Amino acid sequence: MSVAEYGVATPLMGDMPRGRALQVIADAGFRRVELWAAPGHLDDWIAGPAGLRRDLDRLGLTPFSVHSPSSGWHTADSDPEVRRAAVETTCKSLEWAADVGAGVVVVHPSSS
Repeated sequence: MSVAEYGVATPLMGDMPRGRALQVIADAGFRRVELWAAPGHLDDWIAGPAGLRRDLDRLGLTPFSVHSPSSGWHTADSDPEVRRAAVETTCKSLEWAADVGAGVVVVHPSSS
């Protein structure tokens, strides 16, 4: 089985700029990525998903999934405002996934 059949999660790239991070992933032979939807990650891709999609396409990378930010995990919190904000973030993650062409969104529903 080749590395191209596996994916890699972009948080492994840390604070690396988007272009460099995606190039490292592509050069390693990966073709599928899980994108972390956290503010600032990969040059704040969630503020401009279309730009990220162009970069992925250029490098032959497929966005398999989007991992919601931790602020979207607290859907069972006892505070209704925290729950509401978590649901809104999770819904936004679905939009970001659609914008980049990912078919899966990873969410960790929990209470804080």
